[in-house]
Amino acid sequence: MKPIISLVEPENASEKARAAAEAHLAKGYRLTNEKRTLLHNAVAFNALEDMSYAVSAEMKKFTGSRAANLFEYAISLENDCLVCSTYYRKTMAALGIEDLDAVELTEDEELLVEYARAIVRDRKHIPDELFERLLARYGEEGIVVITTMGMFMIGNNYFNDILRVQSEFLTPSGDSTGGEKA
Repeated sequence: MKPIISLVEPENASEKARAAAEAHLAKGYRLTNEKRTLLHNAVAFNALEDMSYAVSAEMKKFTGSRAANLFEYAISLENDCLVCSTYYRKTMAALGIEDLDAVELTEDEELLVEYARAIVRDRKHIPDELFERLLARYGEEGIVVITTMGMFMIGNNYFNDILRVQSEFLTPSGDSTGGEKA
């Protein structure tokens, strides 16, 4: 399917969007197709990109990097978002993980993957027992941070799917390709 919105190169963006892109690149990130779509507006770019990176860093304080990535990957898989799941598939492969359902997860990782799937499947009916386990492990602040990161991932998934953003991590044949920090 053809993308709905054109991609913006930083040099063709508004002054504010260009500054946002330059700041993002200065942190070592790359401009993916999602980000180049968001560059149509600096506020939108910063809301979805800068803040999601900040919340992801905060989440990693509670969960560690691998568990945070597994959580975000599980949300993208459950949402069937090609752009995000392809990106995370590449990230998981770098960690030696080929199949989320076949990898040996720690107890914490299992809990986060279960929560990720529950958020996507039925956000209004997450079992109290699951919340009790999350509270026991991460406390109230941790659950707030983890849930916020989940909402950013869902937002990314929806943004990409709704606007038909194309994954730059796929070749024309649909195979995953390598890439740098997204």
